[in-house]
Amino acid sequence: MAYSLSQKLTKSIIKKTNLKNDNLKNISIKQVKFTPENEWSSFDEDPDLFVDLYQSRINDFLIRKIDHQRMEKLLTPIFDYNHRIKIWNLIFPKINI
Repeated sequence: MAYSLSQKLTKSIIKKTNLKNDNLKNISIKQVKFTPENEWSSFDEDPDLFVDLYQSRINDFLIRKIDHQRMEKLLTPIFDYNHRIKIWNLIFPKINI
């Protein structure tokens, strides 16, 4: 069975990658150890700052995305070449581009 050049390259790349991965099996496995419950620590928030802290945790991504889309709709015609030429001719009627 004849292989094309790309198939041969792909097979050689896969073979090299497999050899590298076989060598990774010698890496030791790390284990995670949690502290006992009696050593846990927690910090209570100041009740006076509750509203401010709550507001700071609210993600404003959707609001920013909507603002971005609105500005894009407003500014797209302004960045159009024909619009800029039209406005230029209104401002400077004697100088044509």
